[in-house]
Amino acid sequence: MKKIGIFLHYGSLDKTIIESQVIAHVRDMSKAGVDMEVWSYAVTKKLYKENQKTAKDWSYRYNIPIRNFRAVRPGIPFSEILNAYLLKRHLNKENIIPTFIHCRTEYSASVAGFLKLINKFTLIWDCRGDTKNEFLLQRQKWKGIKKWLSFIKLCSIKFRIWWSLKQADKAIFVSDALKELHNNREKLSHRTTVIPCVASSEYFYFDEHLRSITRNKLHLEPSDTVFVYSGSDAPWQCFEETIRLIIKFIKQGSDFKAIILTPDTNKIRYFLEDYPRERIICLSVTLPQVNAYLNAADFGILLRRPGPINHVASPTKFAEYCLAGLRVITTNAVEQVNNFGTYLGNIVIYDFDKELILPRPFSNEERHKVAFRAKNILSREAIIDKYLRVYDYKYHI
Repeated sequence: MKKIGIFLHYGSLDKTIIESQVIAHVRDMSKAGVDMEVWSYAVTKKLYKENQKTAKDWSYRYNIPIRNFRAVRPGIPFSEILNAYLLKRHLNKENIIPTFIHCRTEYSASVAGFLKLINKFTLIWDCRGDTKNEFLLQRQKWKGIKKWLSFIKLCSIKFRIWWSLKQADKAIFVSDALKELHNNREKLSHRTTVIPCVASSEYFYFDEHLRSITRNKLHLEPSDTVFVYSGSDAPWQCFEETIRLIIKFIKQGSDFKAIILTPDTNKIRYFLEDYPRERIICLSVTLPQVNAYLNAADFGILLRRPGPINHVASPTKFAEYCLAGLRVITTNAVEQVNNFGTYLGNIVIYDFDKELILPRPFSNEERHKVAFRAKNILSREAIIDKYLRVYDYKYHI
């Protein structure tokens, strides 16, 4: 029987966040000597076919084993137990004994928690955010029977969080605030580690030559002040507020321009149809392409509203902005962003109810300094040793 570590994931593989936070992570761990694989479970037939292609592409690109399986939908009663049974079957079929299972989200941890009742391994819960309050925000838009029945899903989420805390041998939290939140819910008796969401310095860095090439490609003048937004139209990312802020600057003069990097360009262009495309550049790009546009910009925009979800968050986009040496226009909603931004000296605090006084853009020298300091705290390389301790490296020596 082969002994390996498993990164367990339920859902779509074809997302930038999965590529940067799961696939790249396993690649880096494999380089550090940790023998592990990605096990991805698709909950629909269509998603399974999509994941098959993505798994093949990424396995080739990153040179790591990625296995794709079918699973029961999380909404089905007792799906955690049913999926634990499927996981057990697949482990037996593949002749594998997991030394540890790294579970992204409390659903994966719940499934592994039931498997742990009959199999011996180290269960690591990777807690990415405040799932309960994220759901409460989401259901505010629901109506009728859907909203009335939403309490069932809320109960499921609460159970999964409780079960994850109970069954996990170790827990990873993306921020100190998130760790404290769960410590208040139930005293954490197992080993915990705080590891922020980071970005790869292989993909994100500052280079003045790359900046010059990209700005020329986009027909940007040396005198142009350029803002960049990288994200989606999700409400918690303050998309509409970001667009309003961009438009406010665009109206101030022809030397203000913006780059918007988003998966759904058509939807966002609808909001911007009255503005010339050469002044608001809207693109859908792959993860390795993002850095060129961050280099071309002068200010990154990362707005969040104060609230429990954002207070405990650790935005990956902030790490990407910082590694590219950008000044970041942000609010005081995210504790970790404020702490890291104060240390790096690159945040511009924005208040939704006040006019923003825009400082000058960083010089190339200042951007290099910010990027260098950010690499020490917000790059994948900076947190490898923490993960090796979590995985108990003695298994893989």
